[in-house]
Amino acid sequence: MAKAHRSRWLGTTLALIALVLGLGASVGATAPAPAYAGPGSSFEMCFPIYNAEGQIIDWICVPIPVEQDPCPGCPDFAIGFDHLVLPSDPWYLEDLALGLDLLGQASQADPREAAALRDRAQDAFLSAAERLGETWVRLGEAGFVDLEQNIVRPEPDPWLVLGGADLASGLTLMQEALVNPEPTPWLTAGMAQFDAAFDALANQQPAG
Repeated sequence: MAKAHRSRWLGTTLALIALVLGLGASVGATAPAPAYAGPGSSFEMCFPIYNAEGQIIDWICVPIPVEQDPCPGCPDFAIGFDHLVLPSDPWYLEDLALGLDLLGQASQADPREAAALRDRAQDAFLSAAERLGETWVRLGEAGFVDLEQNIVRPEPDPWLVLGGADLASGLTLMQEALVNPEPTPWLTAGMAQFDAAFDALANQQPAG
């Protein structure tokens, strides 16, 4: 790994550790579900799957519930991730998409059903992290799906960029939860990142 990449990865890792430590005091409490957009329309969020040459070989898409379509008539939105090493199972994105779909269902369910859906979402995110393996992931590109050229056409809206970055951070935290003898703080922090990502995507503005 190049020195510059190692430095950026170290900085990201230290920031995530600080997040975990900050949430440690509230591990015993159940985190409230964030305020998602209410029932209404939805838009497709797609994740490209790349081969070793960086070419897109497939797309995994998931509906994101919104009160109003952020861009009527536009192509589907897309978030692509960079990896240190191409994952042996690049279809880990199926589980990432499933987790987001379950968070979307939870945002429109009654509290008891929402809690069960969020538990299933956590399991899906953990499965995505397990399928991702030991390689790290970070936001690579954000924009629109261009099926004609089979690329992500850049459209760096802040909510889309930060939503993608939060998803990458959530996966990193879930990877740590899988190997840490005390996984609960990492799970809590990971779900907080996925909640922030979903809020950004569902409301078209950075969470916070």
